[in-house]
Amino acid sequence: MPALSHFPIDSWRHAIDRALRRAGRDLLAYGDPLGERALRESIARHLAVTRGVRCDPEQIVITEGAQGAIALCAQLLTNPGDTVWVEEPGYRGARTAMQAADLDVVPMPVDAEGLRAEHADWRERTPRLVYTTPSNQFPTGAVLSISRRLALIDAARRHRAWIIEDDYDSEFRHTGEPIGALHGLAADSPVVYLGSFSKTMFPALRIGFLVLPDALRAAVRPALPEMLRGGTRHVQLALADFIESGEYGRHLGRMRRLYRDRRRALLAALDDAFTAPHQVEGGPCGLHLALRLPARYRDRAIVEAAREHGIGPFALSGFSLHATSAANGLVLGFGNTSADAFAPMLRTLSAIAHRVAGD
Repeated sequence: MPALSHFPIDSWRHAIDRALRRAGRDLLAYGDPLGERALRESIARHLAVTRGVRCDPEQIVITEGAQGAIALCAQLLTNPGDTVWVEEPGYRGARTAMQAADLDVVPMPVDAEGLRAEHADWRERTPRLVYTTPSNQFPTGAVLSISRRLALIDAARRHRAWIIEDDYDSEFRHTGEPIGALHGLAADSPVVYLGSFSKTMFPALRIGFLVLPDALRAAVRPALPEMLRGGTRHVQLALADFIESGEYGRHLGRMRRLYRDRRRALLAALDDAFTAPHQVEGGPCGLHLALRLPARYRDRAIVEAAREHGIGPFALSGFSLHATSAANGLVLGFGNTSADAFAPMLRTLSAIAHRVAGD
């Protein structure tokens, strides 16, 4: 969850007002199924500068958040029964969308270099889709290495598979140089790039987007008018205004500084206040950290007890498709929590963890 109290609500209200005044009743009709062109142009310019994604506005499709983008890919790019690879552990929403499309969901392991796929996997469990979060794997924070990125693109080409690159939380990098998107690594790569404004703006905005490769654009466009009706037109135009005015960039700058400070505070509090044995995981991006715990510190029991104290971590094991491969630990968000709350929260969590383990 982003820091909602820091969002410039007055600036956003002005952008909404301007969109309504400029377009008036024209906004009451159905819009372009691709989404408002002004927003697609703004997104294309922003991606070129910040993520190295070079695209034409005609390649961009506006969706109802990241979840809508994933569901659209599942509908447009597969047939029932096709195989899709997802990360293990990984984003539950992606699994749900693939299962709803009646796909054969295969969990693929994740290690310190991100998604791990061997040659035998491509031969024996050839996917139609590969869903990955390469720049900030959720929930472990692993970054897909350059060698694996190139190997993934090469294998997908050879096996005629599509890669769905969910560029989750990549805008918030706390250390080191920015990592370019998988989409920009190779010309004509079989990558569908997916983004969202839920973390950079606010979750209720419900605006995401896809960047379709040229090879897909002509094939899927005829289906879009029946699937997408260009809703929330005034909100899309307001977001385009927000980006073009520079307010979006200024907001991102403020949030990057805030989240960097909160991440440091959380790491310091973990060292001081969380005495259960643990290993911190989490890459240089994002708004959460993952803690690996020994098996006796049962993460689901800890989470259930923590809820009674008003603390809301997530069980790391809950992000695995199969219990036998589930990691044990906690996922701690820091985006919407003030730094001074970390130490007391972690002391309580630590006491709960020791109690669950019978220490």
